[in-house]
Amino acid sequence: MGSLGTQTALARAAMRPDATSAVVRGLAQALGGWAAYLPVDSGTETFWPADTKSLVPLLHAETLRLNRTGAHSAATFELHGQPVVEYPIASGDHIHGFLAIGPGRTLTAADRQVIVTVCILLAIKARQREVVSSATAALGSAVAKLILHGQTEAARMLAVDVGLQDLPARVRVLGLRMHPDDDASSLVRAAPLLDHDAGLPALGTALATCLLRHEENGVLYVVLTADEGTPEPDASRVSFEDARESLAGALSDPVSLSEVPGAVPSVRQAVKQAPAGLLVAVSSGQDAQADIWVQALAAYSRADLVATVFQYLRHRGHWENASRDLGIHRNSVRHRIGIAQSLLGVSLDDPDVFAPLWLALRQRPN
Repeated sequence: MGSLGTQTALARAAMRPDATSAVVRGLAQALGGWAAYLPVDSGTETFWPADTKSLVPLLHAETLRLNRTGAHSAATFELHGQPVVEYPIASGDHIHGFLAIGPGRTLTAADRQVIVTVCILLAIKARQREVVSSATAALGSAVAKLILHGQTEAARMLAVDVGLQDLPARVRVLGLRMHPDDDASSLVRAAPLLDHDAGLPALGTALATCLLRHEENGVLYVVLTADEGTPEPDASRVSFEDARESLAGALSDPVSLSEVPGAVPSVRQAVKQAPAGLLVAVSSGQDAQADIWVQALAAYSRADLVATVFQYLRHRGHWENASRDLGIHRNSVRHRIGIAQSLLGVSLDDPDVFAPLWLALRQRPN
């Protein structure tokens, strides 16, 4: 088949449901060798023929090097003494993946034109998947936000309406420390490599496919199925270089969906205090949660927030009585309470907050 016929056949293959597999297979057959497409995200490699699978780890190593350098042109290297040509699959400055080819013959100008056609087809399909993935991620974030803020029934209805998976009965809330320029996908790919407290389940690489993610106030929250077993991370695909060295996380005990909002403050506080490189356990019990709040108040050095909150709760929110016992102006009490609520991320007028917090403060040694 001539070059034009080959390009036409590949273009038709790109219209099939299994477009990437069909195009990679067609290219390898046209060149009399093998071909492999390696996405830069958590997607699955596509290769032909089947025995090309043994080359995938080596190809990933070379692909990682090329991706770091931001190479936007073809590169040639050797594997087992045989030449390999690798092309970035990109749209604009964004690289979606790499196409590696082990041709069975010396490439001609016509062969290279066929390869260029395949690169264009793969870039179009990758861009289409990216648009769909972006829309799905936005919907997943909306569902997660509703869960985190206690709107469980609304979350269930939205999940059904947009075709997401059924929401699990029990979940764990994962929090990951996030900076403004961090990428959520990179964080969840790196998270399985965090050292973790004894007794915590391994996060596994399946975390990267979880759609229930929402970023809020410097924390990326992921709502995970509590009983989901996940495989260990593949070190050839996941690296801490995907994220900041300061990555840390916290994982709650299993809770029902309606209990998630009560677990969030503890997760948030634990994430901010966790050492870099560590995933810490967070008890969802009210006592443990209140103890974390008290520790956060005591750690604030610019004002005595512990005494201020204690008197505020003792006097059931009456500014005048609290200010009199503290010996400060009521406006100072208001200011300190505002700081405390901002620090803890909760309202001190919420019964689910002030009840356990009041008990923890009363039990605190003077």
